[in-house]
Amino acid sequence: MEKPSYDKSGLEPRECFFKYDQTGVLDPCTDPEVVFKVLRFKKSLNFWIKTWIDGYMDMMEPIEFYISQFDNPPEWVEKSFRHQLQKRYNEEDWRQFLRNLKGLW
Repeated sequence: MEKPSYDKSGLEPRECFFKYDQTGVLDPCTDPEVVFKVLRFKKSLNFWIKTWIDGYMDMMEPIEFYISQFDNPPEWVEKSFRHQLQKRYNEEDWRQFLRNLKGLW
Protein backbone atom coordinates (compact mmCIF):
# COMPACT_ATOMS: atom_id res chain seq x y z
CA MET A 1 0.00 0.00 0.00
CA GLU A 2 1.43 3.32 -0.97
CA LYS A 3 1.68 6.27 1.35
CA PRO A 4 0.42 9.69 0.29
CA SER A 5 3.08 12.29 -0.25
CA TYR A 6 3.55 15.25 2.06
CA ASP A 7 2.54 18.72 0.98
CA LYS A 8 2.11 21.51 3.53
CA SER A 9 -0.62 23.03 1.34
CA GLY A 10 -2.20 19.62 0.57
CA LEU A 11 -5.45 18.17 1.83
CA GLU A 12 -6.13 17.61 5.51
CA PRO A 13 -5.80 13.91 6.46
CA ARG A 14 -9.55 13.43 6.77
CA GLU A 15 -10.20 14.92 3.32
CA CYS A 16 -7.36 12.89 1.83
CA PHE A 17 -8.73 9.64 3.28
CA PHE A 18 -12.31 10.25 2.15
CA LYS A 19 -11.20 11.20 -1.35
CA TYR A 20 -9.10 8.06 -1.62
CA ASP A 21 -11.91 5.92 -0.19
CA GLN A 22 -14.40 7.30 -2.72
CA THR A 23 -12.25 7.71 -5.84
CA GLY A 24 -9.08 5.70 -5.31
CA VAL A 25 -6.99 8.84 -5.87
CA LEU A 26 -4.33 9.44 -3.23
CA ASP A 27 -3.60 13.17 -3.16
CA PRO A 28 -0.75 14.83 -1.24
CA CYS A 29 -1.75 15.78 2.28
CA THR A 30 -0.53 17.59 5.36
CA ASP A 31 -0.06 14.43 7.44
CA PRO A 32 0.54 11.37 5.25
CA GLU A 33 1.40 9.14 8.21
CA VAL A 34 -2.10 9.50 9.70
CA VAL A 35 -3.72 8.72 6.35
CA PHE A 36 -1.46 5.70 5.86
CA LYS A 37 -2.35 4.31 9.31
CA VAL A 38 -6.10 4.77 8.76
CA LEU A 39 -5.88 3.12 5.33
CA ARG A 40 -3.90 0.23 6.79
CA PHE A 41 -6.46 -0.17 9.59
CA LYS A 42 -9.35 -0.16 7.13
CA LYS A 43 -7.62 -2.69 4.91
CA SER A 44 -7.01 -4.92 7.94
CA LEU A 45 -10.63 -4.66 9.04
CA ASN A 46 -11.85 -5.47 5.54
CA PHE A 47 -9.59 -8.51 5.58
CA TRP A 48 -11.25 -9.69 8.80
CA ILE A 49 -14.70 -9.16 7.32
CA LYS A 50 -13.71 -11.19 4.25
CA THR A 51 -12.32 -13.94 6.49
CA TRP A 52 -15.53 -14.02 8.52
CA ILE A 53 -17.61 -14.27 5.36
CA ASP A 54 -15.43 -17.11 4.05
CA GLY A 55 -15.95 -19.08 7.27
CA TYR A 56 -19.48 -17.99 8.10
CA MET A 57 -21.28 -20.99 6.64
CA ASP A 58 -18.89 -23.40 8.35
CA MET A 59 -18.92 -21.85 11.81
CA MET A 60 -22.63 -21.26 12.22
CA GLU A 61 -22.06 -18.35 14.58
CA PRO A 62 -24.56 -15.49 14.59
CA ILE A 63 -23.45 -12.19 13.09
CA GLU A 64 -23.38 -10.67 16.57
CA PHE A 65 -20.57 -13.07 17.52
CA TYR A 66 -18.30 -11.60 14.85
CA ILE A 67 -19.25 -8.02 15.63
CA SER A 68 -18.64 -8.59 19.34
CA GLN A 69 -14.98 -9.31 18.56
CA PHE A 70 -14.51 -5.54 18.60
CA ASP A 71 -15.07 -3.14 21.44
CA ASN A 72 -17.64 -0.62 20.14
CA PRO A 73 -17.01 -1.12 16.42
CA PRO A 74 -18.08 1.56 13.96
CA GLU A 75 -21.55 1.04 12.50
CA TRP A 76 -20.10 0.49 9.03
CA VAL A 77 -18.39 -2.72 10.19
CA GLU A 78 -21.69 -4.50 10.74
CA LYS A 79 -23.21 -2.97 7.61
CA SER A 80 -20.24 -4.12 5.56
CA PHE A 81 -20.38 -7.60 7.07
CA ARG A 82 -24.10 -7.97 6.32
CA HIS A 83 -23.70 -6.53 2.82
CA GLN A 84 -20.80 -8.86 1.95
CA LEU A 85 -22.68 -11.83 3.40
CA GLN A 86 -25.72 -10.98 1.31
CA LYS A 87 -23.59 -10.64 -1.83
CA ARG A 88 -21.88 -13.97 -1.22
CA TYR A 89 -24.90 -16.04 -0.32
CA ASN A 90 -27.99 -15.21 -2.30
CA GLU A 91 -31.44 -16.18 -1.12
CA GLU A 92 -31.48 -19.55 -2.91
CA ASP A 93 -28.19 -20.53 -1.28
CA TRP A 94 -29.77 -19.81 2.12
CA ARG A 95 -32.86 -21.88 1.30
CA GLN A 96 -30.67 -24.81 0.24
CA PHE A 97 -28.55 -24.41 3.35
CA LEU A 98 -31.64 -24.49 5.60
CA ARG A 99 -33.00 -27.59 3.78
CA ASN A 100 -29.66 -29.32 4.36
CA LEU A 101 -29.65 -28.24 8.00
CA LYS A 102 -33.12 -29.73 8.59
CA GLY A 103 -31.79 -33.04 7.32
CA LEU A 104 -29.17 -33.09 10.09
CA TRP A 105 -31.77 -33.22 12.89
